[in-house]
Amino acid sequence: MTSVSPQWQAVRVITEDPDVQAVFREFRRAGGKGSGWALVRSVHKEPKSVESALAKLRDLQVVDSQGSGLDATYSLTKLGFSIYDYFDR
Repeated sequence: MTSVSPQWQAVRVITEDPDVQAVFREFRRAGGKGSGWALVRSVHKEPKSVESALAKLRDLQVVDSQGSGLDATYSLTKLGFSIYDYFDR
């Protein structure tokens, strides 16, 4: 039985889910931080889609939050920054 590293699991989810990918790309553009509502405005997605994408990124430990939902402030974690450059390839 092989186990998938957290980095590759996160990369897989980000590349396969367009909403998660859009939110992650915006984190990269913004330097690794952003509020939920600012992300909604900048990625031009429905609030529920952005909130779901943020929850997935948080579950994968790619982002951490101060607060909850779209009212929270989010920032990339060490794991998030470790996969940051993968998407420049």
